Amino acid sequence: MKKTRIFANRLSFLDPSVLIGLTGAFLFIGAAMMMGGSFSSFMNKPSLLIVFGGTFFACLASFSLADLGKTVWIVLGLLIRRERAVQNVAVQIIKGSEIAYTSGILQLQQTYLDQIRTIPFLKEGVSCLIDGMSGADCQELMKRRMMSAYAARMNAAAVLNKAGEIAPAMGLIGTLIGLVQMLSNLSDPTTIGPSMSVALITTFYGALSAYVVFLPLASKLQRDAQKELQLNQVCLVGLNAIDKLENPRRTEIELNSALPPDAQIMYYRGTTAKTA
Repeated sequence: MKKTRIFANRLSFLDPSVLIGLTGAFLFIGAAMMMGGSFSSFMNKPSLLIVFGGTFFACLASFSLADLGKTVWIVLGLLIRRERAVQNVAVQIIKGSEIAYTSGILQLQQTYLDQIRTIPFLKEGVSCLIDGMSGADCQELMKRRMMSAYAARMNAAAVLNKAGEIAPAMGLIGTLIGLVQMLSNLSDPTTIGPSMSVALITTFYGALSAYVVFLPLASKLQRDAQKELQLNQVCLVGLNAIDKLENPRRTEIELNSALPPDAQIMYYRGTTAKTA
């Protein structure tokens, strides 16, 4: 029987989409700034305090300090993450189903746990079954773990979305402050330039931080959270099949029902799986 060819999961230390996107945006904006004059003319301490200090403390009023700290770590996790093709996970589940179906669940502890070490969610669930936990209890436990991880990512995305809303408003506040300072000191021409600088640069800082950093990272987190949720749901289907000692051919059908059409596998029909 010709089986599906599988490509190994890859450990991506640096997510190219995040790095290339942010770096490219800042490079092009920075180049435009340099072409129009001195880069130092865009550095303004009062504007930095208004936008970034104001955004931080306004977010702190909406969330807890722990939420902000977790958001930082989750965002850093976007740069260091393991890429797991959902097709590869499905095939590993079928392999586990084959072992459980032919030799029993306890046989999974020999080499199978090592094979799925790059899929922590699946490994934890299989370990629970090997340790004698009932299928229902295992499903309940892993569902709670799945939703807890999903909620953490979505909460981090909510923090970034809120920062993306607040930063432009802080830029507008800085603009108003600069204009008030300028209009209240029209008799002193030396104050017009610095006040006007605060008025304009705070708007620039607010727009830059919101539309180049906060909102794109929030979208990235939401997308990754959805992908991770889908992968874990596939793992739950597999854990149920392994627990019930189902025929692995039936396991394949059940897994495909949980996979999107372009990610379905044909393990027993000789078709090469695609990588995500």
